[in-house]
Amino acid sequence: MSTYIWISFSFVAAMLWALDNILDKHILTNKLKSAHSYNLLTNMNDILPVILIPLFARVHFDPVFSVVALLFGALTVVSLIFYNKAIIEEEASRIASLEWISPIFVAILSFVLFGEKLSFLGYWGILLIVIGAFVISHKKQKKIVISRAIGFIIIFSFLFAIGDIISDYSFNYIDFWSFFFWASIGSVISSLSLLGFPKIRREFWADMQIMKMKAFLMILVVSILYYIAEIFFYAALSLGPVSLVVAIVATQPMFTFVYALGLSLYKPEFLKEQFDGFNIATKLLGIIIIICGASLITIF
Repeated sequence: MSTYIWISFSFVAAMLWALDNILDKHILTNKLKSAHSYNLLTNMNDILPVILIPLFARVHFDPVFSVVALLFGALTVVSLIFYNKAIIEEEASRIASLEWISPIFVAILSFVLFGEKLSFLGYWGILLIVIGAFVISHKKQKKIVISRAIGFIIIFSFLFAIGDIISDYSFNYIDFWSFFFWASIGSVISSLSLLGFPKIRREFWADMQIMKMKAFLMILVVSILYYIAEIFFYAALSLGPVSLVVAIVATQPMFTFVYALGLSLYKPEFLKEQFDGFNIATKLLGIIIIICGASLITIF
């Protein structure tokens, strides 16, 4: 029975994070003009776990790893700047897939920092992810068009991989809820510090003047969905093998693809995606190749 529970939790996390991809794209396309404004608003919502976690869990302060968690929160804010810029430039279904190049950087960093080596199949996984990323970036038949979002998503994936390494190592010394609490404080502080940059501050105030309450509520929903997905993910990790949990969560791009396809058919004004025959084929093929590659890296 416990096997079914962690598998279900893993799929729920993947489905919720995929929904976040869709809502991110909609908000950044239709509700806001600045990626920085969205980054500020979503990460300032991290005040919620800062308030709520002490109500049901005991928060510990570690002189080393609480500070590490604060820095992790700040790094998350920086990495999401590049994610937001990428999703403005590109379709949600492609970005959700390209995010999964991060296991390549995790593998490289794990080798450099800890001497961890991949198996033969793990290296094949890296090759598959690269091939899949190339396929899913191919947007026009008989012509190679590389998305402008590639540079942004590579930076995001690299920073995200650093965060994965930091959090994974830290959980040997500090419990999840304490780490989450201090990381959330780091996120809020880092978000507010962005207002120290004149250009970002001007963009933020301009967006605030035209933003409607519906957009604020949607941004809050995005943050809550992300937190719920994170809880399901870590609950799955606590019950099942890490490699298999991550492999299941790697199906996230497929759920994003399904959501985007459904919206393009029934509510095209909500989300703009290319779903002609060629783009459906390249997206589906690229997603399958990336999922297989990510699974090979995490399992082997």
